[in-house]
Amino acid sequence: MKLFLLLNILLITSFVEVADAQIGIGEKYGSRDPRTCNEAKLSGGTKPSQETALQFFICHKEKELTLLTLVDDVKVEVAPKGRPYNPYTDAARDDIDTDVLVYPIRGSYKEYKCFKIDRKPPGKNCEMRIMQNANGSCYKSVYGDWRCGMYQNKPDQIQRDMPPPK
Repeated sequence: MKLFLLLNILLITSFVEVADAQIGIGEKYGSRDPRTCNEAKLSGGTKPSQETALQFFICHKEKELTLLTLVDDVKVEVAPKGRPYNPYTDAARDDIDTDVLVYPIRGSYKEYKCFKIDRKPPGKNCEMRIMQNANGSCYKSVYGDWRCGMYQNKPDQIQRDMPPPK
């Protein structure tokens, strides 16, 4: 039993360290940190508000994987009418509430893919992709939170050696 408790404490501690490690991540890229979601403010209602769609898109788009992805100048428009769940287009979303309408969204944004400043010169370490005709949707998860995402297959413009957004 003591071993079980010790393993659980170690597991919880490792998750806390990962969360803490995200703070200040932008420093390695000469940029700001990725924005995070306040989940409590992004739940509820029968339709996502413009602000909910905007905040949720931003905080889930911005992250560090191999590169740091940040977005700027984001505009989102939520369709006035939702559509029913479609198993052909929505099935990949394993947490979708199939009883709640899915709302199409459209908009524009600048997406920055940034390298660490030890690999590229500071202020010239990002590629900026301008997305002027992005489309996507917002759906409600089975936990009651809205999830919103949009994309564009091909950027309207790509600029290299750009500074990251601050």
